[in-house]
Amino acid sequence: MKIQIGVNQKMKLYNVYRICKQNIELINNIDIVQSDDIGLSKDIKVKIYTIKNWYNLKSVLYKLEAIPVLSQYVNDCFKTIPDTFRDEKSVPMNNDRYTVFMNQKNILYKKMQDIIELYESMNLENDGNGLDIKLPNCEDLGEYICYLKDINFIFTQCPFLQCDNEILKFGSIDVGSNWLKLIIATTSTCMILNNTASLIDKSLILRSHYISLQQQEEMLKNQQIKNDLAIDFHKTFEMLRTAYMDTTINELAEESNKMLDPEEQDKAKRTLEKLIILIDKGCEIYATLDSPDEVQVLFPEIQSHLELPDNIIKFLEEKEQQ
Repeated sequence: MKIQIGVNQKMKLYNVYRICKQNIELINNIDIVQSDDIGLSKDIKVKIYTIKNWYNLKSVLYKLEAIPVLSQYVNDCFKTIPDTFRDEKSVPMNNDRYTVFMNQKNILYKKMQDIIELYESMNLENDGNGLDIKLPNCEDLGEYICYLKDINFIFTQCPFLQCDNEILKFGSIDVGSNWLKLIIATTSTCMILNNTASLIDKSLILRSHYISLQQQEEMLKNQQIKNDLAIDFHKTFEMLRTAYMDTTINELAEESNKMLDPEEQDKAKRTLEKLIILIDKGCEIYATLDSPDEVQVLFPEIQSHLELPDNIIKFLEEKEQQ
């Protein structure tokens, strides 16, 4: 008999908190420049407000729009931007449109503040430098344990993540979700974080190469080529996979200034293979929000389900009515 795990498609509060925390400053400090535009008469001057960082702002708004509890407020911001300017680098607005936009932006900013304050009031933040890891969704306890074993292997056996004077400790599990936190006990450096970011980046590149090779193999299968040629092509693809893997390991070894023995080479290969499978299944790994900004930006952003639980939505709605 398998112990099944309930499927929860709603994103936990921490996930939403993380996105709000990362982007609230840009929402609060939108780069807007005021200028005078001479209209039909030189005596009549019309104030023009231009959003200079619209490209970056639009990208952040799309991230926030994916959060159901914020989507309406984001849409209200978008509605104030004419369609003709949606894809431009900057957006000019007259005084009336600017006033409406700023009002909607301030409402969105306040909602993001509420989410951040709610999470931080639970005293769950400020754990120091570390890693936030979201395990893939799973149907039974055995599958969940297998994911934990793979994560444990990656961080305890990968030669690129074994750093002197840095110890990775288990921090906590976000209640009711698949997120776990690993804390780094260290003196001053963050080599584990830097190397983990590089490992993830290289894994994504390697994964892309593998997918490309798989697509080419499928195309050749559909062409129904002769058996002997098919065998040759298969050997070629396997050689390319091996070459991509070896190149990735060599690049990581060079970046981390490590000389790998055969056993470490094997562990590095198994690490990359496990990490690619985990990412395919929905695993996400980031530096904690308490880590240095220059380290956080090294981790690629991976989106997932962003819906909040009903009780959190109710809390924010009640706060709005106060």
